Amino acid sequence: MFFFKYTIPMNKHINIKPKQIVNNLKRILTELGVKQTEFATVSGLSISTISKICSHVMNPGEVTKNKIIRVLNEKLCIGRKSFSMKDVFPDSLNEVK
Repeated sequence: MFFFKYTIPMNKHINIKPKQIVNNLKRILTELGVKQTEFATVSGLSISTISKICSHVMNPGEVTKNKIIRVLNEKLCIGRKSFSMKDVFPDSLNEVK
């Protein structure tokens, strides 16, 4: 194996933009009239986790995404439109399992 070593001059600036984290959880919770703290309690996720997801700081893993979708549909949206994975996490590749 060959490893290439290179250096970047200190006077050069590199702009690396992380991938935009996209989710609609905050909007959906607002539409349902549910506070983030209430959702955290119902879902069993920490308030910090819900806050980070809603503010697009954290991109949750598939297990957490599935849990969020299940809680939205089974506990909060009874008798209302159910949410798909794409409704809440548009960039997600999988549906709820």
